[in-house]
Parts: sequence; C-alpha cells; structure tokens
Amino acid sequence: MLLKIMIIIYMGKVEKMMNKLIKNMYNKQIFVDTSAWFSVMAKAKKEHFKIKNIYHELLENNNELITSNMVIGETFTLMRMKLKKELDSPFEFLELCKNSQKIKKILVEEYIEEDAIDILNKYKDHEISYIDATSFALMKDKNIDYALTLDSHFATIGFTIIK
Repeated sequence: MLLKIMIIIYMGKVEKMMNKLIKNMYNKQIFVDTSAWFSVMAKAKKEHFKIKNIYHELLENNNELITSNMVIGETFTLMRMKLKKELDSPFEFLELCKNSQKIKKILVEEYIEEDAIDILNKYKDHEISYIDATSFALMKDKNIDYALTLDSHFATIGFTIIK
C-alpha cells in the first residue's frame, strides 16, 4: 500500500513538471507521432483530451510541429481502421497537415531510411516499428529533441516525450 501511495505521489510530481515544461516551450520544433495525431483527431474520446490540450498549447506558444510523410500515411490508415464512424476525420487530418502554417511535413529520404535501419539493428531487443525508426532518424538529422507522443520508444532512443 505504501509503495502504491509513493508511486501516485511520484506520478503527480512528474505531471506537474511536464505541465511546467509545456507552458515554457516557445519557438521549438516538436515532432508529432501517430499516437498524438490520433489523439488530436479522435472525437469524443476522454483519454485523448490531455494530448489535444497539449497540442493546442504548443501551437499557441508558437512552436513548429514537425511530422513526416510516413507518419501522415500511418495516421491516415489508423484513423480509417479505428474511426469508422468518423468518416471525414482521416481526410480532415490530411487537410490539416497540408494547410496549417505551424505544421511542417518532412519527406523521409533514402539516407533517413538507411539511418532508420541502423537504429532498428541497434535496438533489436525493442519492438520498434519501421516508421518509428524513420521518425527517430529524422529527429536526429534535424536536431529535434522533443516528441509529442504516447510511444515510450522515443524516450528509449533519447528524446524527451511530451505527454
């Protein structure tokens, strides 16, 4: 019981530190992963409200949100499969990525894919997807330290997760 109380207190402190970090983030480049995009775009899902709020706060603080063509494709496909009642949501997501001035899409080039394969080989003992590995390689190439994601693999590779 004592351990459970200590964990709850620790998690509360971590959340307060994360909230402070987010409020003080201005003019940064932040990579946005599929898990975060899904949370931002899903309608009426209570568990996604926190990510949606962080997303809007990051935009208000003049941060540039970075994503890749591969993440956009993965997100679109995930939305088509999981949000069957929200037929327009995947297409709204594509329009958002295309038209927003604060979202920058970067094409994954061949050298990034080669770096991604190196990452996959280095972290064989982790269940990292190919698309995540391209995201990590892209973030390293562009010196992006922060990721809006629910995926703990970003921290495994050494990035700061915002959630």
